[in-house]
Amino acid sequence: MDKNEIQKIADSAPELEYKPNFKEVIERSLTLINGKKGALICTNYPRGDTPELDLTLLDQIDFNNDPLLHIREICDYWDKAIHLYNELPDDRLPSAGLNVGTGIWAGMLNNRMHFSDKTSWVHPWADSLDGLLDLTFPEKTDWFKIFMEGMNMLNRHACGRYLTCVGAEHTALEFVSMIRGSALYTDIYDTPDKLSKVLEKYNKILIDLYRRFDA
Repeated sequence: MDKNEIQKIADSAPELEYKPNFKEVIERSLTLINGKKGALICTNYPRGDTPELDLTLLDQIDFNNDPLLHIREICDYWDKAIHLYNELPDDRLPSAGLNVGTGIWAGMLNNRMHFSDKTSWVHPWADSLDGLLDLTFPEKTDWFKIFMEGMNMLNRHACGRYLTCVGAEHTALEFVSMIRGSALYTDIYDTPDKLSKVLEKYNKILIDLYRRFDA
């Protein structure tokens, strides 16, 4: 990406100031991106009296009876904290995520997720790379519907006051490792060509998922 492309991206950014120093943040970022020499940057993130994110533990939530409890709590937190984040003299823009852990993407694929207190995971279920190559993404699994509804709720509540994201984004290799488990490490040596095809396919699946949540 050349400097002209970078500048176009900056110029097309929405005219929305998330923080009082938003324009200065953009200017500093462009200066660093366009710089010809490397730089060592020391940052300080003063939390001050920013409240802690205190959510009901994931393994204590009944997602069947109240699937959006988690999202409501995140919305409540940002109502209390947004003005404090905006006043921090740093270059970070406030961003709220779903905060459901690393199992979210694979969990939407096979519709089976497990939770501990603050994260999620899936049990590997693919017996072979052939099974992964034959697998198609099921349209709108239960978990997909829950997280999509939660993301839409979070976007509506943010109303431009802060950025939103799903969180826990993966590379294709991380995604496949959750589905294949430790067998992936022998696949790397035993069938590298087939694994390459699997990674290419699941990279497309991930990009499709990301686009659905960004729409």
